[in-house]
Formats: sequence, structure tokens, C-alpha cells
Amino acid sequence: AVPASLTLEALSVDDSLSQLDRVLKYAVSPIPLQRLVHVKLLAATAAESGLEAATNELIPLLGPLATDEKMEVRQQLASTVRDMASFFVANSEEGYRSFIDFLLPLLCTLCADEREEVRQAASEALVSAAVLVKPCDLGRAVLTNVLAIAHDSLHDVANDGLRLTACWLLSELAPGFGKRLAMQFLVPELLSLAQDPEVRVRRQVAWTLPTIFTALEGPRRLTLAYLTLCRDPSCRVRRACADVSAALAAVVKPETRAGPMLSAFLGLVEDENSKVRAGARLRLGAFIACLSGQEVGTIVQEVGQQKLVSAFVAMASSDEDGKNFAYQFPAVALALGPGRWGEISQSYHLLAINGNTEIRRMLACSLHEIAALVDPEVVDGELLPVFDGFLRDNTMVRNSVFRNLSDFLRLVSPEKRTSFLPNLCAVLDTAPKMNWRVREMVARQLGGLAQLLSCPDSAWERLVPLCDALLRDDVAQVRLVAAPAVPSILQALHEERRADYRVKLRAHQEWATNKGFKMVFSCCEEPEGDLADSTSVTTGFPDDSTGASIGAAKEN
Repeated sequence: AVPASLTLEALSVDDSLSQLDRVLKYAVSPIPLQRLVHVKLLAATAAESGLEAATNELIPLLGPLATDEKMEVRQQLASTVRDMASFFVANSEEGYRSFIDFLLPLLCTLCADEREEVRQAASEALVSAAVLVKPCDLGRAVLTNVLAIAHDSLHDVANDGLRLTACWLLSELAPGFGKRLAMQFLVPELLSLAQDPEVRVRRQVAWTLPTIFTALEGPRRLTLAYLTLCRDPSCRVRRACADVSAALAAVVKPETRAGPMLSAFLGLVEDENSKVRAGARLRLGAFIACLSGQEVGTIVQEVGQQKLVSAFVAMASSDEDGKNFAYQFPAVALALGPGRWGEISQSYHLLAINGNTEIRRMLACSLHEIAALVDPEVVDGELLPVFDGFLRDNTMVRNSVFRNLSDFLRLVSPEKRTSFLPNLCAVLDTAPKMNWRVREMVARQLGGLAQLLSCPDSAWERLVPLCDALLRDDVAQVRLVAAPAVPSILQALHEERRADYRVKLRAHQEWATNKGFKMVFSCCEEPEGDLADSTSVTTGFPDDSTGASIGAAKEN
């Protein structure tokens, strides 16, 4: 019996005992805390004591512990048995047989526990332990036990917890069963659960379908079950179908995706329940992205008035769906292609000036990707003004667009690109002095910008002064990040072989003579192209003494 009031003496453990003896004694202690602590030690004790002692002494303890009155003990036992399984399987064929005959059935027993916490721990442990089972034993040792969990609860319809556990286990274990075994036993069981009278079970079936479809390549019978669940009387089941719609569309056959599954998804988008509609809109962009450009054009015409794209465009005018639109926009733009940019451009520009900072930040993060998807004239005419607006936005939006500055400008025409440099310098001049991370981001882009400037005069007038300012920045991190761009700038200017090259370079001779710029010239040793060659950097300075200064800076 448990002592009426626990004392320190009652909780004490006899340290004179070996670890095996301590576990044998205290794992059956009347004090729950002692049982819990020593259940945690079972796996380590098995490894220390050896296979024979673990089989003869420890395994007999597991049965009583699986029916312990304390939920915490049973929950911990599930995790411990999973760890013990690895030890038994790794030792010998005898250990593997003990794993199959004793440990796996024990985990299956815990999977049918009355407490959800125990069932969850045991289910996760069973999935982990199942990878240790030989293929020839999967059906007998694992599948039959999981099916029994679902069948044993059928007589008590209201107690749907076991069927929920069985449904989750079937989906997680499906990849290991193999297609033949899964099609013969697993699919019929899921079809039965899809018709369960309890809403929670049908909803769980919908949630588990992507895993099953991936493992079994979208069996037709389960596809029909999904389409039926999309019309389920319960809005919770239909919402679950909306949640997995894009994941299923990605793995089913093209004709299924472009036919019945698209029709079912459009029904969810237009569902009478607001939560179902919201769930479908969350996956709208991903669903469109699963369709090739040809499928989108053909299917939308067939369903009338381009319902799929129209539903997506309508999200831009909703405060509730604005973030979802911004997040999904790159995938939709990729699926539609440059030829259909006009269908979504107005919504894009509307959100680019939206009052929500998070929406503008998301658009700024993906602006360079959008530029890569549309025609060049769209980049210059539509996206460049958006880019300029983001540069003048608040800190969060500006930082997001600076991260991909050179990637975006690479897609802008050379004329527009050169004329845009003054805007960039003006943004830096007006940025708060304390916001040094903006300068750091620009410094990271200097090397890429140098490769984009085709006009040497523009480079000297804009880029070199900008680089010089960043190299003298008050924040060390900015100076450190700007340094690697110097060789790229010097090489680009040197290759032009202009008559005024030496004259202009003399104004920046301090780059070679000032010890504060030693870090700059250590970058010249990086094995990129010919940057380390004296003809590309050191001899580009006005005289040999300057080149010698570079060498001295490196040595110091």
C-alpha cells in the first residue's frame, strides 16, 4: 500500500543494489514516483545487463506495468519499450523473436489504452518500432493488431478514440506495408472508417489521405471516398477535405486532378460554411500550382468564367485573405505563366499599396521571383515602380526588398538599371543612422551590382562612392561585408582599360595604403577568377609602391 504521507525516507533508494536489482525492486514499488523513475531506466538496464537478463528478468515486469493504475507510468512505458526494441533486435535472432512475441504486442495493447495520452505515446512508439520488423512479419505482428484496435471499438460507437488511433496508425504504417498488403487490407479498412457514424473518425480519415495516396499512388477507391467526404453533411469533415486538397492534388494522376478533384475543390471554395471556404482559400494557390499551364487554361474554360483564378483574385480585396494571397501569389504566377499576368496584375498592385505591413513585406520578399516569371517589359513598366515604392517603405518592407536587390536589378533593362542607382543612394542617405542592417544588406549586394553595371562612368559616379562610404561605416559588420566586393569592382573597371582609369583610381589609393582596409585586400586572395592576379588588382594602381602597399597590408 502507498504510505499515507510520503517522507524523504520512504522515497530513498537502496544504492547498494545493482542497477538491475534496483529496477526489479522499485519498478513494482507502491510509490508511483519510484515506478515512473525506474520505468525510464528499463532500456539502459537491459543494455547493461545483457540479452539473457533482459529477457528473463525485465520482460516479465512489462505486463503489470502496462496495466499500471497511473497514466504517467503507462505513457512512459510506451517510450521505454520503443528504446528496448532496438536493443533486442540488434543482439540476435533470439532477441528479435522476443521483440516480435513480447514487445510489439505490448505496444499494441498500450495503443488501445483508455487514455488518449497513452495511446498517442504508444502509437508513435509503434510506428518507430515497426521499421525494425522484417517484411515477412509485418502482416502478422503489426497489421493484424492495428486492425483489431479498430474492430474492437465497433461495438461501442460513441467511443471513437480507438478508431481515431487505428486510422492514424494505418496511414503512418502504410509505406512499410507494401502496395499488395495495403491494397488488400488497409484500403478496405479506411473505406469502412470513412463511413463511420462519428464525425471525428471521418475527419481523421480525410486528414490521413495524403500519406496513403503518396504510399499507394492514389487508389481509385480512396479517391471516390475523398470525393464523398467533400460532400459530407458535417462542415468539420468538409474543412478537413479542404485542408488536404492541395496535398492530394499533388500526388493523384493528372486526369483525376483536372477532373473530379478540381470539381470537388471548387465546391469547397464556394461552400456554404465560412470555415470550409476559408480552408479552401488557404490552399487555393497551392492547388492552382499543381496544375500545368495547359491544364489551368483548359479546365477553367470548361468550368465557366475562370472560377479557379477568379476565386484567387477575389482574395486580394478581402482583408482576411490578403496575407494568403500574398503568400500564394508566386506559385499562382508560375502556374499561369507570363501570358496570363494581366489576370492577376491588378490584384497584385492593389496589395502592393495595402495598409498592412506584413502583406507588403511578403510581396517584397518575392518580388525578384515574380520578375523572373513575367516578360521584361512588365518588369520595367510595372514591377520597377513597385520596387521603388518598397525601397521607400518602412524598415521591415525595405529590408525584405534589399535582401534580393541585385537579383531583381539583374532582370531590369540596362538603361533603367543605371538610372535607378541614384534612387538607391537616396534611400541610404535618408535611412536612420541606427538602422545599420539596411547598409549591411546593400553591402552584400555590391559585388552583384558591379557585375550588372555596363557603363564605367556610372560605376565611378555611383557605385565606387557607395562602396567607399560603406567601407568607412561606423559599424564593423557593415565594413566586413562590404570588403569582398572591392575586387569585383576593381576588376570590372580595369577590364574597360579607359584612359582615365589610373587618374580616378588614385583618388581611392587609400584602399591600398590604409591599414584599416587590410581586410579588404585579403579578399583578393579568394580563388575567384583572376582576382588574385596582380594584373587584375595590384598593378591597376598608379605605381608599384601602391601594389607593394597591398602586399604589405596582406602580410600584416
